[in-house]
Amino acid sequence: MKKNRSFTIIEIMLAISIFTLVISSSIVLIQQTITAVSLDQSRLIAFYLAQEGIEITRNIRDNNWLEQSSSSSTSWDDGLSNNNYEADYVGLTLSSYVSPGRFLYIDNTNGFYFYPITSCPAPQCTKTKFTRKITISKLSDIALGTDFLYIESLVQWSEKGKDHTAKVAERLYNWYGIETP
Repeated sequence: MKKNRSFTIIEIMLAISIFTLVISSSIVLIQQTITAVSLDQSRLIAFYLAQEGIEITRNIRDNNWLEQSSSSSTSWDDGLSNNNYEADYVGLTLSSYVSPGRFLYIDNTNGFYFYPITSCPAPQCTKTKFTRKITISKLSDIALGTDFLYIESLVQWSEKGKDHTAKVAERLYNWYGIETP
């Protein structure tokens, strides 16, 4: 008796179904991975931009200290009053925050993020999806006997139809005026 070694139509359909299932699962996994990588990249940029907001404020405070050492009319917290601000390293000054906030631009020649004063030519800079709000609150530390600034830098953006935020907070003290025992 001769054995038939050919595939039946049911075996072929089953093989095609398994192959289709494996390929479609792989495609879904690749798409989810790409989406996760994109969101992680945006989160990393947002946290760096939030930290930059703190650093800009610290830089203003440090410049006030330098001026304070040469002039008694400058206070360590000049220009750092209770309010919401936006800032970038181009001007090193705080501007009043206007709700809902302007979008940061990126300079394609050097990679810096900034707020354009006027319109920015397209090949040189690109509008990003990020907005940044720096909130300054002046408080007192009774234990140290000095005032400090509570700085909160919030970066917001939308991606894939969802709103995201990255927030960094820090206290900035007037170390210049603190005397050690």
